[in-house]
Amino acid sequence: MFVYSEEHRAFLADATKRVDMTGVAQQFNARFGLNKTESQLLACMQKHRISVVTKKQRKKKFQLNDAQTLWIKQRYKAETIAELRAGFISEFGGDYTHHQFANIMHNLGLKSVGGFKTKGKFKFQLSAAQIDWLKKEYRTYTAPILLNMFNEKYALSLTMVQFKNVLSKHEIKSESKSTEKVGYEVNETAFKKGGIHHTALPVGSETIENGYIRVKVAEPNVWKPKQVIVYENHFGSVKNDEVVRFKDGNNRNFSPENLFKTTKKGHGFLSKYQLLSQPKPVQESLLLLTQVRDKTDEIKLNLGGF
Repeated sequence: MFVYSEEHRAFLADATKRVDMTGVAQQFNARFGLNKTESQLLACMQKHRISVVTKKQRKKKFQLNDAQTLWIKQRYKAETIAELRAGFISEFGGDYTHHQFANIMHNLGLKSVGGFKTKGKFKFQLSAAQIDWLKKEYRTYTAPILLNMFNEKYALSLTMVQFKNVLSKHEIKSESKSTEKVGYEVNETAFKKGGIHHTALPVGSETIENGYIRVKVAEPNVWKPKQVIVYENHFGSVKNDEVVRFKDGNNRNFSPENLFKTTKKGHGFLSKYQLLSQPKPVQESLLLLTQVRDKTDEIKLNLGGF
């Protein structure tokens, strides 16, 4: 057990009057050739009733220079906090969250056109360009996918609840989910009087089932998902226990680069972890992990399921 001498204690009592505990530890170890931590020295000082006179000063988390402050002051009246934050990060770098940037604005005594978070007011104010973008893209993508795209495009960090509030506030609705219907409308896949049943359609005909396009490939009534046909034409056959998925979640984007194959087990794994609602880096990691899992299962099967 180390015993602190009178010289040690006298040094600590003097050093704490001049520097904080980090400095005390550095000077103490340099002076006596030891390797004591701050907590060890504090324990010694408490035992011998040596007061800590100098406390470590708390540094301000965000220090803006004159150029950064001027940049914000020139723009804050015309832009929302979200727009200011995205532009500021692009101009000066950094990784500020929406809340952190709002605090910076508050400390400067500035209030943007979007305002701050207050009770009864909407937190995120969107620009006209952002609203137009959402209205256009929501026709194609589901909310989880669109949220990920929107956050990435405009450098935001909205949650799903906040994003749905945004959509509701601006009355942005998917055409497929619209409830503004008058009277009864027959489902587009339902058989209509006088129409031709899909079993009587020629080979090559297309139909929609559960939102996905299927193509008739043989008589009398053999159909395949269109994405499977496109994948097989470019990359090879798809087995019965395999499925073809869309990388971007758009089941009308049949570009070969947008398709990938996995087992039904891998498909369940990706669905469990909500692939399309994850950030891009996480999506790439999940896809890679799924490929590894599929290959491992294949090797085990070939070796007799060891």
